[in-house]
Amino acid sequence: MVYQRREYPEWSWSFSRSRLLVECKRKYYYHYYAAHNGWERSSPQLARQAYRLKKLTNLHFVFGDALHQAARLVVQRMYTDPVPIERLTELVREKLNGAYRSSQKRQRWMESPNRYPMLSEFYYGEGPSQTLVERIKARIPVCLENLLAAKTMRELEELAPAQILENDDAQPFEYSGTKVYAIADLVYRSLAGQTVIVDWKSGQDAEEHAEQVALYGLYVKLRHGWSQPHALARIEYLERGTCEELVLDRSDLFRAETLIEDSTEHMKSLLADPERNRPLGAEHFPLTESRQRCRWCNFLELCEDALAQQEKSG
Repeated sequence: MVYQRREYPEWSWSFSRSRLLVECKRKYYYHYYAAHNGWERSSPQLARQAYRLKKLTNLHFVFGDALHQAARLVVQRMYTDPVPIERLTELVREKLNGAYRSSQKRQRWMESPNRYPMLSEFYYGEGPSQTLVERIKARIPVCLENLLAAKTMRELEELAPAQILENDDAQPFEYSGTKVYAIADLVYRSLAGQTVIVDWKSGQDAEEHAEQVALYGLYVKLRHGWSQPHALARIEYLERGTCEELVLDRSDLFRAETLIEDSTEHMKSLLADPERNRPLGAEHFPLTESRQRCRWCNFLELCEDALAQQEKSG
């Protein structure tokens, strides 16, 4: 696909975007608007700086991403060439070590933030603490063993490959003129013909997970349909080796549609030109009142002056 420059970013919606807007409007502005075109060397300083900061990651995120890649590989090769846990362990460690090493080459990342990972623990400090490193290392065998022993994996072993509808390779869909990103980790048909939607989680449970899988249900319904009146959403918590199952029906899809509609309306209220997705000025995107969040935010350096000013004014 040929690159076409846009003055403003393409309009779209996702669950993570809606959560970010609730978390901090200023962070939302930096992430989705100020950083746009920041990959171009001719862009303004703010755009280039915001784009670099947007690309920061952290050790927990790298670990979670590595586990998702491991899960995708296990499913992909389940019926042909199963991947041993030793190889999965090696892949996860390679991902973590690669991010750690890359983060110590700051200038390379400054020049190509999209190509090389930079841990926020290095950017804003001296790197991850030894305690954090040891904690992540201890989670690797636990999560991988639970992945291979998960209820989903046991069910897949009894199926034919054709019954797997998607394996972390879904595409966005359109809802009321908005491109929506709601991509499940895995979708398959059970032996009983039920549609099963799987979400791998490397962290702890949270209330918003139920909302998230309902959105996946809406996507699957529109893309594949359901052979039965209900679909099963399964959240696999890899660290503790448990799963939560939710039966999705039309009422869940209605709530998902309502979430998209209400959130979209909120987002568009912050646009000066909805047709072009041109935002209002930064002053319309205030900083969060939860200062604890600022400490871990990628965009902290862009907000330091404003935070200091607010602290002075009391």
